Amino acid sequence: MKRTGEVILTTTALFFTYLGTILISTVLLFSNLDEIRNLFQEDYMTEDALPVTLENINTFLNIFIGLRWVVLLTVIIGTVLGTFALYYFVRDKNSRAASIFSIVAAVIIPLGTLLTGFIPALLFLVAGIMGLMRKTPNQPHPVETNL
Repeated sequence: MKRTGEVILTTTALFFTYLGTILISTVLLFSNLDEIRNLFQEDYMTEDALPVTLENINTFLNIFIGLRWVVLLTVIIGTVLGTFALYYFVRDKNSRAASIFSIVAAVIIPLGTLLTGFIPALLFLVAGIMGLMRKTPNQPHPVETNL
């Protein structure tokens, strides 16, 4: 059975996921944390209206540093699951497994990326539901005759 809709949706979702992985990896690779820390200290410590102290800035930056690795790991896991789903959809080996991989990727990506991966997650979810709900054609069973 052809799974053209699922393949197109999964491919589009994988494109956006790969794009997000490349962007996040680039930011992680080229970001200089000392420059970001100095930028925060210069911009937010000069304004008297904000009740921000140096401790609050350091706490925020430490949380940001930890979350960026979680986001990258989540996007990589979603990419791997989406790739497996695409492989199973294209090869038409096991559409149920492909659908489950797509739905799991659809749940993991927006939770790990703080809803920035909403579009690929939605596409993975639709492809997974389509794969689960599409019925396979009935194959007639050979009738055995005992003579």
